[in-house]
Amino acid sequence: MARRFVKGLTGLLLLRQFVHLLAHLRERRAGRKAAKVATAALPDPAAQAQLRKRLLISLVIGVVIELALILGKSYELPILIATEDAAMDFVMRQFRNVSRDEHTAFFLLEADQATFELWEEPFYFHRDRVQEMIEFASGFSEQAEVLEAVPRPELIVVDIDLSKRGLEDGSRELENYLRAYSEAPNPPLILARTLRVPSGDESDDALPRERPSFLDEVVADSDNVFWASPHYQLDEDYRIRRWLLWQKTRRGEKESVLPSVQLLAMTLLSEDDAGSPTQRHDSLVAQLKDTACDTPGQDDAVLEFVRGGRQQQIPLCDSLTSQRLIYTVPYETRAGERRPKVRGGAPVLERTPSIQLDAQDRARLGGTVTVIGGTYRETRDWYATPMGEMPGAMVVINAIHSLGAHGPLSPPHWTIKILIVVLLVLTMSVLFARLSSFLAYLATSAAVLALLLPASFLMFRSGVWVDFALPLLAVQIHEFAAEFESIDFKSKTSTDATLEQQADDPEVSSGDEPNPTNDEPEAV
Repeated sequence: MARRFVKGLTGLLLLRQFVHLLAHLRERRAGRKAAKVATAALPDPAAQAQLRKRLLISLVIGVVIELALILGKSYELPILIATEDAAMDFVMRQFRNVSRDEHTAFFLLEADQATFELWEEPFYFHRDRVQEMIEFASGFSEQAEVLEAVPRPELIVVDIDLSKRGLEDGSRELENYLRAYSEAPNPPLILARTLRVPSGDESDDALPRERPSFLDEVVADSDNVFWASPHYQLDEDYRIRRWLLWQKTRRGEKESVLPSVQLLAMTLLSEDDAGSPTQRHDSLVAQLKDTACDTPGQDDAVLEFVRGGRQQQIPLCDSLTSQRLIYTVPYETRAGERRPKVRGGAPVLERTPSIQLDAQDRARLGGTVTVIGGTYRETRDWYATPMGEMPGAMVVINAIHSLGAHGPLSPPHWTIKILIVVLLVLTMSVLFARLSSFLAYLATSAAVLALLLPASFLMFRSGVWVDFALPLLAVQIHEFAAEFESIDFKSKTSTDATLEQQADDPEVSSGDEPNPTNDEPEAV
């Protein structure tokens, strides 16, 4: 989007100079003297009036387009949403591997392709492997109980489908382990609850159904093990750009609510004194049950949490802008690229394959949000994102990081948008009208863009980058039309001045030699 915008702007600049060159050739044809007369024929008051008219028209064009954008987005017009998405994708890629959350480090315990092949490529993720990875992450086992001397994660997330029980895959052992886990002071553990769409005979409502799991009784009786939703919205180009903070679901015959992994994670990681993990979870679920986003007056419901000493508010009723997921943590780094550090010097993300757990230092997990997931291709848990393909566990990490670092994107008030557009349009119009040199014109345009892009990056959390680009592009088109009209006016003035000079000057004639007069007698 930005490349097309810059190319189009540069094309307009070059086209403007080409028109200047044509006009210059026409003026030379009429003669230098006539060109000077034409320039002097336009008095200063007329030039000022023409400049004021030009500024007013540019201002009206910019403001009208901005108002149309605001109105179109309120009705969620697909073409505007797609344009905004493309602009945000571009800005997001510039923030690649840049962390704004200095308080949350992530650790990914992954079953990668090498691990999958070492496990002899099982049909699905066996439960004994899940238990092994949870034991390593938490430091808790039924035999040794808690490893008190080793730092432990703040939160553990298991991004693996646990809705089905296998025959001899360690399901019963995992159930017993989690029952013991919930009775000890272990870090909060979030399990991924999968959903299914209603079948044909369940047409009474369209609520997604929660798939039952062999761990339902364990989670219901637990004080630190919870279900959450790992589901996201899929756009028309099959990319994940937006989350679902929470969903109304049906659990059996009862209507229920299911918070997303990132929303529950922020609730459990909050630094306030809201009570135990169970109390925080129950309070969140109760608030979600009382939230009706389709009811007038309910769309201002918010969830408050404290992270890094800073209080944040999360609107529980999403819009297309506030649902935007900002990806800044890539799965793989480029050659020579380093991950940013969080407070304490730890990188924002560390990864460890499951087959290397025995050789890893568990102290690296201390204070992190540890995510357990499968990243081998046969999981079919890979998704297209604006930052490229990612496994589902990395989408979860980016969602938690995005909500904690940026919060939901919220556009500024429409009056602020209009004010910004007015200032930009006036600045660009005055500069373009005053400068005629190609180098000066191009340098000024580059300077405006150099100021515009950083400002857009800084306001990215408000999701308004595209709002600047479209009005300014329209103003550029108007400036080109005004410039062409001005050049045509000067050419006509130059021609009229030449004709007037020829009529008033008796020494100027259409012939090559002066005509002889009849007063002189002919010589004999």
